[in-house]
Amino acid sequence: MISQLRPSIHHLGDQIIWVNSEIEKGRTHFNVELTDGVYDLFPNINWCAEIIRYNSLFELNFGCKFTQFNQEKFTECQIPEQPYITIQFDTTQINSTELTPEVKAYVISDDFRNFIIKRYQQKGFEVVDIGGMKYSLSETAYIMSKSKGHVGASSAFGVFSRCVGVEFTHIYYNCSLREYMQILPDHFAGYLQLFSLNGIRHYFKDENLNICI
Repeated sequence: MISQLRPSIHHLGDQIIWVNSEIEKGRTHFNVELTDGVYDLFPNINWCAEIIRYNSLFELNFGCKFTQFNQEKFTECQIPEQPYITIQFDTTQINSTELTPEVKAYVISDDFRNFIIKRYQQKGFEVVDIGGMKYSLSETAYIMSKSKGHVGASSAFGVFSRCVGVEFTHIYYNCSLREYMQILPDHFAGYLQLFSLNGIRHYFKDENLNICI
């Protein structure tokens, strides 16, 4: 098991991973403040009204299996009649003015994003962009649950989609695999292992992509 201790969890993806890590330990009651709606989607847990705000250490278990969300808690909303996938390419690093390793790997360039979307459209899918906080988490879960899969940058909604139980999740990186291993070795050892364990397929920058669906 690979685990990582963090002083606090600000990112939605890490929050979902943390809840999954704790559920795997047998925890059913939570009293830590997370993003609105996160706890609502998990089955068989409860949480206290008096919550603690980020004053504990959080252990992320990079070997945990994700718990499926409770579909009864999804909020129905309008979806396309034709087969579609969900996409999300905005990440927490997208507005950064500094070229950090995270920005270099996770912020998908416009040309590469358009290339990716076109490949799925050529396979007959409509696309529904769930980024930009257009929907609540329960609405996002519903939209994903009716989709054929999720495609996007490495972000919270890749993790989220696996808890929804979509048919496939494809995550894209704005660099080669070799470069990713060099600039973000800790992420490679932790997050990529966790994502692969839970059925996420990774695609690194390559103009000759062969998308497997």
